[in-house]
Amino acid sequence: MWIRISQRLQRAFCLPGLLLCLAPVSARTPVQQPAEARQTAPSVPRKSPAPVTALAFAPDGKTLAVGVFREVQFWDTETWQKKGVWKGHSDAVRSLVFSRDGKWLAAGGGLPGVSGDVRLWDTAGRREARLLGGHTDSVNAVAFSPDGSMLASASADRTVRLWDVASGKVVRTLSEHADAVWGVAFNADGKHLVTAGADRSIKAWEVATGKRLYSVEAHTEPVHDVEFGPDGRQLITAGADRQAKMWNFSATGCNHVRTLGGHGQVVYAVAVSPDGSLLATASGDRSVRLWRTGNGELLATFTGARDWLYSVGFSPDGKQVAAGTYDGMVLIWSTGDRKQVAALTTGR
Repeated sequence: MWIRISQRLQRAFCLPGLLLCLAPVSARTPVQQPAEARQTAPSVPRKSPAPVTALAFAPDGKTLAVGVFREVQFWDTETWQKKGVWKGHSDAVRSLVFSRDGKWLAAGGGLPGVSGDVRLWDTAGRREARLLGGHTDSVNAVAFSPDGSMLASASADRTVRLWDVASGKVVRTLSEHADAVWGVAFNADGKHLVTAGADRSIKAWEVATGKRLYSVEAHTEPVHDVEFGPDGRQLITAGADRQAKMWNFSATGCNHVRTLGGHGQVVYAVAVSPDGSLLATASGDRSVRLWRTGNGELLATFTGARDWLYSVGFSPDGKQVAAGTYDGMVLIWSTGDRKQVAALTTGR
């Protein structure tokens, strides 16, 4: 039932030593958390819903994982009921990503300014299987390689670590960013990695050697997110300059194609639909914008959020887009008729 969950924390039955809970709950959107969010995110438990700093759909589309303060919540995408919670995280869950085969869910987080870690959830066993630690500041973004053998973690400590998933050991550390690293993404064949940071740059790396291939000053303000399209050539970045940008990626360079403007605040997160035809941007202006990737046409502006939006993701079939807000809501819209499908309150 928990087989897969993809693309910015509590339960009733707990397993000793793992701090996990899995009781279904009845009734009733970065992934990563940018600097502004880190400064205002709660550092102690609070009664009101905590910011939704990460979310990801399972590859089979049956579950939506939502990261908040100290937990990951699992929601059934047919009934939109909460069906489980993964507890034990030390602070906000800042990034969530599923391996392509759905075997693993990786959650990035940690204590800001103290330590950063990635926790791996075994989806079949419904348990926390591994803790990958060692960062000296919070982990803001995580990404699996296409074959699932490697995991990349991007941290506010200015480094990116590449992990061997099977052994849980660090393969290499990338450390040429001059400030916090907010985004990380593998290209389609897994041979290259692109990272995005508060130093306004995106950097391309050769995965096999850890060699930095080049660096591009992508935005005039910190770059909060970076995502590849499914073909591995299209690259999208999101910036604090209120823009998203489209690029043509290669191992020798990254060429700017177009700028997607119009947001009234920081663009915190971007997502590309599984077929590569659509692009979504989530912003502090309380809106999600839906774009056509081929020509950059604005197709729709989704409103209804009462607070800043920190995370965004497409369902595996591309028919829905979900976004998480600072006030603890997850809003889901249809990409077909552009209507709101559901509104989830994570604090319940």
